[in-house]
Amino acid sequence: MIYQIDGKEGKPWVIFSNSLGTNMSMWDDQVNFLKDDFHILRYMTKGQGRESIADLGHDVLELMKTLEIPSAHFCGISLGGLIGQWLAINASDQFLSFIFSNTSPLIGTTEGWRQRAELVEKEGLGPVRNGSSARWFTQGFIERHPSEVERALKGFEETDPLDYIAICKILGHTNLWEELPKINKPVLVVTGSADEVTTVDEANKMGEVIPNAEVGILEASHLANFEDPCFNEFLFNHFKKF
Repeated sequence: MIYQIDGKEGKPWVIFSNSLGTNMSMWDDQVNFLKDDFHILRYMTKGQGRESIADLGHDVLELMKTLEIPSAHFCGISLGGLIGQWLAINASDQFLSFIFSNTSPLIGTTEGWRQRAELVEKEGLGPVRNGSSARWFTQGFIERHPSEVERALKGFEETDPLDYIAICKILGHTNLWEELPKINKPVLVVTGSADEVTTVDEANKMGEVIPNAEVGILEASHLANFEDPCFNEFLFNHFKKF
């Protein structure tokens, strides 16, 4: 598994988990903000050979074991947030707290992910890349920050289509709503006011279902960590509590 470590040894660990179609640079701003106070791990999610969200969660646990990380805060966005939910449900003893950003226990529909996988099988990642900016960002952000949008989209160049297809299939049959009440660690659910992929209503419902959860709403679409600088403050203030 491809990964990168930043920050300071001896400080609490923070693990960042990507959204689908991005690379580790999506967390550059957060790493720069937190690097003096935390030991930071970010990694690239693999899809090939994985058949369930549990497989993606076990990859994180194996990486923690390999790197001898005894416990960590976890922050995941979209797909990464779904992985975080599985970890919080099934391996909470290895984590200090969680941030689930722009995510849901059920993302999209089975049919939608099936169609996405078939599109990539036939035409590659190009068509998906071309439509992603409108799903990920508000129009105002796209117009004001084209270089940031391009930085996010560059992740498609480093994504193996077979990994992408495999993860689409996993997302198509993952629904963790019934298991959320099992989460016993502190959780911050972050959402974007303009996020049409995983909505404010879904985030608020997660906040109601998870026993020890707070909800934070940012002025952003689906990749809130790019759009709203307050994202960094949310992370820092949450992690420092625990």
